Amino acid sequence: MELQPAMLGRMTRLTGSARRLAQSRFARNVVTAASGTAAVQLIGAAFAPLLTRQYGPSAYGALGAFMALSVLLTNAAGLTYPVAMVLPAEDRKAKYLAALALVVATIMATILGLVLLVWGDRIALDLGLADVEGIALMLPAAVVLITGLSVARQWLIRKGRFSTIAKVGVLQALLVNGAKTLVGAVAPSATALVAMAAFAPGLYVALLTGRLKDLLSSSRVASQCVNEERHVHNLRQVALEYRDFPLYRAPQHLLNSFGMAVPMLLLASTFGSAAAGYYAITQTVMGLPSILIGKAVGDVFYPRVAESIRVGRRADQEIVKATGALLAAGAVPFGLILLAGPALFGFVFGEGWEQSGQYARWLVPLFLLNLANKPAVAAIAPLGQQGKLLVYEVLATIAKCAGFLCGFFWLGEPLAAVALFSLAGSGAYVVLIVYVVIAARRAAG
Repeated sequence: MELQPAMLGRMTRLTGSARRLAQSRFARNVVTAASGTAAVQLIGAAFAPLLTRQYGPSAYGALGAFMALSVLLTNAAGLTYPVAMVLPAEDRKAKYLAALALVVATIMATILGLVLLVWGDRIALDLGLADVEGIALMLPAAVVLITGLSVARQWLIRKGRFSTIAKVGVLQALLVNGAKTLVGAVAPSATALVAMAAFAPGLYVALLTGRLKDLLSSSRVASQCVNEERHVHNLRQVALEYRDFPLYRAPQHLLNSFGMAVPMLLLASTFGSAAAGYYAITQTVMGLPSILIGKAVGDVFYPRVAESIRVGRRADQEIVKATGALLAAGAVPFGLILLAGPALFGFVFGEGWEQSGQYARWLVPLFLLNLANKPAVAAIAPLGQQGKLLVYEVLATIAKCAGFLCGFFWLGEPLAAVALFSLAGSGAYVVLIVYVVIAARRAAG
């Protein structure tokens, strides 16, 4: 059968489009970011079976509770100003956003340190961190260091230096996991595990220092801003210009991290750090696909979708395609966990970790959709939907917390609480994806 000229023309255009996509800078950036992130996570996964046997569930529960608190407090401290760094046309504004984030985080970390000096023992006891010494130092330090790492990463993303992020991430992962293994062989403890996690972002930033020469002037801005009126004025200007981030994006991030932290903190405070440790490993393993693929795609997709919306392209089609691809990518790993979660966890992490596999089965839909929603989340700021997203996040957090608490207190079973938490969160993710796609379609006219 002879092909019609029109069909031949369409086939030629499709072939050319596929070739351009494969050769495009976007595709190369996705591959670079994904490979670096994958290497970091695979290094962590390779060390995990040894570390779980060295430290045990209680230490991992303390680590999980500490990291949950760190993420909550960092989202409040940086006010998500680092996320805005990719948006300004001028580097000068991006540097002031970096300085603003660091100044605010330092002030909030100082206040946090003072609070912990007074009530730290009580807080640690209530949150399952009684076995961790030095919490008044480590938690404020983690807040500042995580904010600094976010600033450094966003600057490199702005400059398209994805290979630098990947290489330094791999080196840091090797050093940190190697240190955990050495300490675990000699004197494993919850304090040691938490301390290495708290200061790991500082090592990452230190390794990046030589590659951030064009950003270092922002640190000088930060040191001078309290003394020079010109810098104070400029900081106020960028704070006002990008006020949507602290007003809408920061509360959204805070609520989202709060919703994810509730199970960890309640398990640690009520059933002890060992119960939280089982959930911590579950959360780590289930989050691997999202970190391996979703974050890398999201980091690269963010500037791309922002450009599409700016020039009036059909961003909704890009979001749908990227979401479908992520769903397909997560089907195999999550399917395996659904079929044989307890046996897999017991085999990989050691005897006694089968309970983590039971949690994992019920968390499959939540983490699969958490992986798939990364393109939609990346499109929220460019679409100007941060105000409505805050309303959504409030309702979603209430639903997830209500689900967990119903299972926790009324049914009296941690597994039931995790299951209801997962179902409520899954429904919320579906609503978010659909809403963002509709908003992107309307924005394109």
